[in-house]
Amino acid sequence: MGNTAAIILGHAIVGNDFSKRQRKRLDRALRLWQENKVEFLITTSGYGRLFNRSTHALGDRMKEYLISRGVPQDKVLNEKRSRNTKENAFFSLPLVMDQNVTEVFLVTSYPHSLRAEKIFRAIYPKNIMIHTVVSDVWTGLWTPWDLFWELMGWLKLGITSLRNRF
Repeated sequence: MGNTAAIILGHAIVGNDFSKRQRKRLDRALRLWQENKVEFLITTSGYGRLFNRSTHALGDRMKEYLISRGVPQDKVLNEKRSRNTKENAFFSLPLVMDQNVTEVFLVTSYPHSLRAEKIFRAIYPKNIMIHTVVSDVWTGLWTPWDLFWELMGWLKLGITSLRNRF
């Protein structure tokens, strides 16, 4: 093992706690670390009008959670400025480069995994291998919120791709 990292994508704070989906992402990344499959855990996400209205960045809260579960502080890298998946990729890249990471595991939910991987592959250098690790299995049932969020994400990605072509 070495030069590997799990990047935990943010989801939401519900009330004063992680959403169920966020906790599953954290626990899946923690398991990767406990199994010695990754050297670093990278938390992502800051604040947003929709997913985190608290005074505490989501990335900070995720880092605290992982440390409280036994991960050494120097093994948890924290990106806390991002507000969406594209910014997760953009702002986590310097952390990856600083640690000479050559292989990353994106930890996210099934409905988000394809779009997240596409975004990270577009932003990260080609010499960094990218894998997706699904934290929760899609049951085939979409909540209205999940459906809206993913459709808007794909729409934004499509518009950005078209704009970059011309």
